[in-house]
Amino acid sequence: MDPDPWRPSEYTAFLLHTLETEVRHLVHGTVLEIGVGSGAVLAALGGLGADRLVGTDIDHDALTQAATLLSEVGQAAELLVGDLWTPLAGRRFDLIVANPPQFATIAPAYPGRPPSWSQGGPDGRSVMDSLLRGLGRHLAPGGHAILAHNAFLGTAATAQLLAEQGLAMRRVASALMPLAPEKRAVMTPAVLDGAGPDTVRRLGKYTFIAADILDISSHADAGG
Repeated sequence: MDPDPWRPSEYTAFLLHTLETEVRHLVHGTVLEIGVGSGAVLAALGGLGADRLVGTDIDHDALTQAATLLSEVGQAAELLVGDLWTPLAGRRFDLIVANPPQFATIAPAYPGRPPSWSQGGPDGRSVMDSLLRGLGRHLAPGGHAILAHNAFLGTAATAQLLAEQGLAMRRVASALMPLAPEKRAVMTPAVLDGAGPDTVRRLGKYTFIAADILDISSHADAGG
């Protein structure tokens, strides 16, 4: 039997844990998840106290999967198909959550996963940068965004894009994630080879990479 293509990854688990332990006080009002995938994060946000749930995904099948999971756990959400901010023109949210594709790859797909899974372009930033550029237009006053952020991306570039919109970021959690062999095989060599010790940790044949969860808000609210 083929594995569930929308099964949550270790990054999803990391994001869920951080939402439940470090920033659960931010879960209120109208909450958006971009890239709902399995629906697990959106369902958890409902359980943490969101008043209204909105989710988007570029893949119709992901929305079907998410709707099924939400129904199973007794949560309701507005689910919209579209790429990043496209279906959300003019709308603002109290909390925006995302674990966007951000893996630096030279291959179009992974076995057992949808084509868009983890595909962040050669440097990993193609989706992340588009997501970041829309935050200023879609965060409500006093709103926050909680994003998973791979250390390969570099925080300086992310901070610059946010500063251009009057936004600031703080790291609320960090962890080491295993670099699976199938990911290592398709990773952009220059990105992997150029990573420093704060990004990559090698133990014999095993490789681990650093990941962060970022809390993004206006400079006035940056203290969280």
